Amino acid sequence: MKLFVDVIVRYRDNSSVNPTEKVIYGILPRVFTAWDHYEKGRICYGTFIKSICLLPYLKSMGVDIIYLLPVFKTGEKYKKGDTGSPYAIKNIYELDKNLHDELLGEFNEKLLETEFKAFIDACHILGFRVLLDFAFRTVSRDSDLILDHPDWFYWIDLKYAERFSVPVIEKINKPVPVNDETMAYLYESKNLKEYLSKFTWSPDKIDKRKWEKLVQLHKKTGKNILELLENEFGITTVPGFSDVINDNQPIWSDVTYLRFYYDNHVKARKYVKESTPPYIMQDGVCLKLNRGEKENLTLRKYITGVIPYYRDNFGIDGARIDMGHALSADLNKEIIDKAKEGNNFFILWSEELYPQGAKSACDDGFHFISGNLWSV
Repeated sequence: MKLFVDVIVRYRDNSSVNPTEKVIYGILPRVFTAWDHYEKGRICYGTFIKSICLLPYLKSMGVDIIYLLPVFKTGEKYKKGDTGSPYAIKNIYELDKNLHDELLGEFNEKLLETEFKAFIDACHILGFRVLLDFAFRTVSRDSDLILDHPDWFYWIDLKYAERFSVPVIEKINKPVPVNDETMAYLYESKNLKEYLSKFTWSPDKIDKRKWEKLVQLHKKTGKNILELLENEFGITTVPGFSDVINDNQPIWSDVTYLRFYYDNHVKARKYVKESTPPYIMQDGVCLKLNRGEKENLTLRKYITGVIPYYRDNFGIDGARIDMGHALSADLNKEIIDKAKEGNNFFILWSEELYPQGAKSACDDGFHFISGNLWSV
């Protein structure tokens, strides 16, 4: 451990925080070293340990920064394909057990954490800095957070889940961002009432005693909490979606939005009755534009502690914030301030949908952004 810490300190003391002068190489660890090691046709997951073996090759290519896509525990319910998306995060404080290398023996969490530390240690020894990707606006549909905090989620009647869609503005036939004008059109949409009727209260509000029994059943049997909820309550977490109005991309069926505020934002209150169950629409996704007044402070504390946890326990050198544009400015600032505590060289990267968001991201404290360049 002392070697690990000494390497980090020496490297940080001699590092620039200007990522625009660096070569960044992105890695999805479970795919990066996936191979049919043992028998033809049986592909083994990539692991942290196997990834270490390719670091000298990346060094020879002139790479300066290793950018890791999410490496956290992912959801089982509604996952994309056989392995699921790395962004459908079930627990951001736990690593994906599939990244354990079976050559080291039977899986346990502490061993996997050691493997991750070893990977980052190896990166530092070779002169790489390591950036880790974090998603804070969304989680998997069956997030572990449901167990203790069902009110942190938006819930819909299960019968609407399969064909769920968000309102559109019919008088505008192209994708448009949320602003005061488009939001007014959105709330005047003829299918708004139908859309809001799909939402319901969290299970602890519907039947607290029944909910508590369900939690105990989950703990006893290990059955998926969302599957139990769907069977017993007939409700489910709302699928995610783009915050661009009239966006033609499909619903994000494997993730759901977290509820950062317990009330509706001010501009929406004239359109929606206070008695309406918690709902989310395109205007409510971007907290930088529209936010409530009753903040979920416990969720905020949970979120702002994530990067420091990975910085202090594993030695990461930077972070990419997925959907950074959708977080409030003060939340972004707190995330950034806490990330930089004890490490002024910590690199911060934000996702922005439009280049116009560059100044705002810079003001928040990010070093650089990425966004619609991915579509070029």
